[in-house]
Amino acid sequence: MVELNEVAKNSASEPQAIERQWEELSTDVFETNPENNIITPKTVNAATNPEALTEASITTESVGSKRKLNDEFVPTQIDCGATEINTDLAAPVVMKDISSSISASREELARKEEENGLIKFEVIKNDGEAEHMIQLTTLKNIFARQLPKMPREYIVRLVFDRNHRSLLLLKDGTRVIGGISYRPFVEQHFAEIAFCAINAADQVRGYGTRLMNHLKEHVKTIGINYFLTYADNYAIGYFKKQGFSKIVSQPKSKWFGYIKDYDGGTLMECLIYPNFNYLRTASLVHKQRMKIYQKLQKRSRAHLVYPGLTKFAESRLIDIHTIPGIREAGWSQAMVRNNKLGSRDHGSLKTRLTQLWKAISSHRSAWPFHEPVDTKVVIDYLDHIKVPIDLSEIAKRIDRGAYLSKAAFKADLELMCKNCTTYNTPDTTYYKAAVDLQEFIDRRIQIRGSDVQEA
Repeated sequence: MVELNEVAKNSASEPQAIERQWEELSTDVFETNPENNIITPKTVNAATNPEALTEASITTESVGSKRKLNDEFVPTQIDCGATEINTDLAAPVVMKDISSSISASREELARKEEENGLIKFEVIKNDGEAEHMIQLTTLKNIFARQLPKMPREYIVRLVFDRNHRSLLLLKDGTRVIGGISYRPFVEQHFAEIAFCAINAADQVRGYGTRLMNHLKEHVKTIGINYFLTYADNYAIGYFKKQGFSKIVSQPKSKWFGYIKDYDGGTLMECLIYPNFNYLRTASLVHKQRMKIYQKLQKRSRAHLVYPGLTKFAESRLIDIHTIPGIREAGWSQAMVRNNKLGSRDHGSLKTRLTQLWKAISSHRSAWPFHEPVDTKVVIDYLDHIKVPIDLSEIAKRIDRGAYLSKAAFKADLELMCKNCTTYNTPDTTYYKAAVDLQEFIDRRIQIRGSDVQEA
């Protein structure tokens, strides 16, 4: 998925190009209902447009009707004593409308609430009007509740500062449930976001994204090209979703001395692209996603869902090749034959060995084994130890998948301890540490017959 910032950046040199590209993205597969402006996939008619159906397509007559594959697929007889099988059980069920599997974004739901008049947005400032003063007071209280670490006196000073503006999120006409306070620097073409918060009872509804998108569209009208803000650790995630980045591209001379500096905050920047309509972000991304799904379905069978098998009810074995969808997914007997050690998951072995290595390396007696012996200091070490090994080398072998079993991993640990007891005398701390660590290894790693060839 191409990020919106990247899409807009590529189209900045071509006015209006980005919206035209988005519109053309799915015109061949989508249509808009003129009554409610809801976008739905076009109905594909195989009789009038046979090319719309690919070789792997499925015929669907109605919801709940039987589906069958094209004539090229013939289900294999299940070799488990059954005289016949129901071929319809081998046929996949394909989603009639792939858009139903993609939940509508919260921002899109907020857009619908705005269209229905449930919420609205308004920019105000401290202009002395009684209604605006009441709204700013309500917004100040929301900021104070949602930003408990911020001094209330500081919040009051900025919200009521005449150089600051506040974009209000109003519900049911007049009730303030959130907003953004910011200060525009028109001559420098940027705005500093001071506070941004939504009432706790109204969060996780897409209001935050819709609020920021409204602010982006509003500041375009006064020549603002980018935002700057200091975000704490809890707000960084939100700002990243809104297109903010920790990389500030604007020269420091343009903003240094204008914005307020906060200890412990992270300075973030968001570029505002004039040719992109941020209020249509959700619908445009939805069109792009749907177009990608359409293209993926021409190359993949991942959208096909097969029904469950009933042949295992009698605890009988069946040939894995006869399971519907296995052959189409690319599986073959050669995949097992080419794997000399079978089909065990090597990744899970690597995870277990990593956990064991961490437990051993953190043991109280593992201190002599973290790094290889320095042969420049211990000159005669290699005269006595022919195969030196240490915990760092064992970790490298785990990372590159050198251990095919837990037994091989334990053998290296035992060799490491044996090298130590071979070179050092029993009265040394090195010898005693090796004995103690060996006892811990024996208790922690138990080798069974199946562990000889683990992977």
